[in-house]
Amino acid sequence: MSAELTQRASPQLVERKAIRHRCFLACTVVYGPHDLTVAATVRDISDAGARLSLPPFTVLPPTFRVLMKQSGRCYEVRTAWRRGEILAVEFLSDVDLSSQADESVRLLRRLASEMAGRSQGE
Repeated sequence: MSAELTQRASPQLVERKAIRHRCFLACTVVYGPHDLTVAATVRDISDAGARLSLPPFTVLPPTFRVLMKQSGRCYEVRTAWRRGEILAVEFLSDVDLSSQADESVRLLRRLASEMAGRSQGE
């Protein structure tokens, strides 16, 4: 490719914040004032975010929490883009599940415990 074509193509290339790793991990999306939940699957993950597969017709707010079944970790996330049932999210922060003050964190801790119990029984 000539240098001119390379220079024109370069601005179109998007650099990622972190390397993505393909995976197939169960997670639970938690959102809304009543902590609604929906089961989802993580398809790709990096230090900066993840790509999720959701059930059809799932409507989510711009920010929500993702509870990882295998690790028990929870993240506050923001939607980066969505195409049908595939959703890319950016990790905003880790959610400290040891917090005693926040009612929604107590729910997340209970969900993580239930998810861990189910995975041990499978």
